[in-house]
Amino acid sequence: MSGSPRTAQPNRHCDVGAYYGGASYYLLQKLEIEDVRLVYAPALGIGNFGGQTDNWMWPRHTGHFGFYRAYVAPDGSSRPYARQRALPAQELAAHRR
Repeated sequence: MSGSPRTAQPNRHCDVGAYYGGASYYLLQKLEIEDVRLVYAPALGIGNFGGQTDNWMWPRHTGHFGFYRAYVAPDGSSRPYARQRALPAQELAAHRR
């Protein structure tokens, strides 16, 4: 690669990965997002259904998930954490309706 990709796009990281035993090579581009916030995580009881946290029997009723929100600039580039992007509690209540 020519030039310095760090200065052109500071939050993007590139790497070349070998696949299929070196038969194919792919350029992998990753965007590092700096402002990611947890929006929702399930209650403990959803993963402890019936008193057995992970019973490994089907159907498994466990809560292995979470919702996150990533804040980026209008052009899609990463932005550092900014408190003013957080919604006040009054606005959150209005969005739930």
